[in-house]
Amino acid sequence: MRTLVIVAFAVTLSASLAASGTDGPLDPGSNQTWTLTNVPAGQQLDIRLETGAGLRVLTWDKNEISVVSDLGEDRCPDARIALTRTAEGAKLESTYPDHDELNEHTCSLQIDVRVPKRFDIKLWSAGGSVQVSHLTGTVNGTTGGGKLVIEQMHGEVRLRTGGGAIRVRDSDLEGHLSTGGGGISFDNVAGPVTASSGSKRGVVRGRSRST
Repeated sequence: MRTLVIVAFAVTLSASLAASGTDGPLDPGSNQTWTLTNVPAGQQLDIRLETGAGLRVLTWDKNEISVVSDLGEDRCPDARIALTRTAEGAKLESTYPDHDELNEHTCSLQIDVRVPKRFDIKLWSAGGSVQVSHLTGTVNGTTGGGKLVIEQMHGEVRLRTGGGAIRVRDSDLEGHLSTGGGGISFDNVAGPVTASSGSKRGVVRGRSRST
């Protein structure tokens, strides 16, 4: 689940590679890590990925935010990742150096994020798949391209991808997901959530909640 992003003359082209969601979480022991402690549940993580990335948002029973990435000279030699504390919670950014006059980059990386189980996510990514699992909260944002995968989530989701499949399962949701082109799969999804695709007519809806 990695992303190739090429930026040339201020034009961003992104493609999601191997975004099947079958790869396991990255090993913190063999990858770069960033951590913020004493982050209460119920806050927000603002994610802005100028580089694009295959992104997984996972949860745990800790008041901490952990970021693990395979960022390195071989994958994204001129990129930087920063995790900082904010008034709303935290901000995660991947950026390129400001002094790069040519503005040409080749980048392929994966980013895994762990947050408290009850948390909100705000996202903007130049491109790459997005997977959210076991979260209770709100997820809002967009990615330039790549599949959207939502698993065992409760809350509200408003996500858009420039192109790629949408898969939602075992969730109770409100909101809307959209893709510029790609299939849509709902499996055991409750609540008034909807999804639409530019390549298919109609809207997919979650089933009515049991009373």
